[in-house]
Amino acid sequence: MKRQNIIYKSTKIIVYILIATFLVMNNLDARATNLDQILNSKTNYKKNIDIKKVKYDTIFINQINQQGKNRVNLNKVSIDIEKLLFEKSEKIMTEESASLGKFLKDIKFEKMITSSFIYPLTGTLTSGFGLREHPVFKIRDFHSGIDISAPPFSLIIASNDGKVLFTGKKNGYGNMIIINHGNLRGSNITSIYGHLSEILVSNNQIIKKGQLIGVEGTTGTTTGPHLHFEIRNNGTPVNPLLFIK
Repeated sequence: MKRQNIIYKSTKIIVYILIATFLVMNNLDARATNLDQILNSKTNYKKNIDIKKVKYDTIFINQINQQGKNRVNLNKVSIDIEKLLFEKSEKIMTEESASLGKFLKDIKFEKMITSSFIYPLTGTLTSGFGLREHPVFKIRDFHSGIDISAPPFSLIIASNDGKVLFTGKKNGYGNMIIINHGNLRGSNITSIYGHLSEILVSNNQIIKKGQLIGVEGTTGTTTGPHLHFEIRNNGTPVNPLLFIK
């Protein structure tokens, strides 16, 4: 009985194997018969994809080019606006600087200056004294002082002993302080501190060198927090670095 069961199971397995082999071989023959059609179909499909891709790339490139033109136009408009604003701000500063020159020209303070000047702010010198050219607009202008950049709301100190001559606000200089330091070899020396966020002294106040007078800011015509610092000789701007030791 056991032997008959074994023979039956073996025969059943062989039949399954034969059926599976037949199906596989038949499928392979069918695939071989249609091989050319399959290859042609794939080639045609690939060609269609390539054609679509070319069409898509052409449209995409055209869109990018148009967007690029629009972006260039927008950038040009933006640059033109920035240029006009820059020219306007520089004009305001120049006019105010000239006005201050006339105001300070005849100011006298008989006290003699006996000590050197110090930096009013610890930071980075971002713009020097004299003629300068804007890196983008190529506009040359005269910078009547130096710009010192530091973290926002840094403390400003007096560069030397003196008396507060003016505290107030101008369109270009923003919140500003003018200190009269006195006589140096027959010339009257004043210092100007511009773009302050806070003024911490008052008119006619006697100031000591290193005394806290204000807080750095962005008032007036400025692109970021910094101190605009000037030293004037009888109202004429001179290079502050020649006085600072």
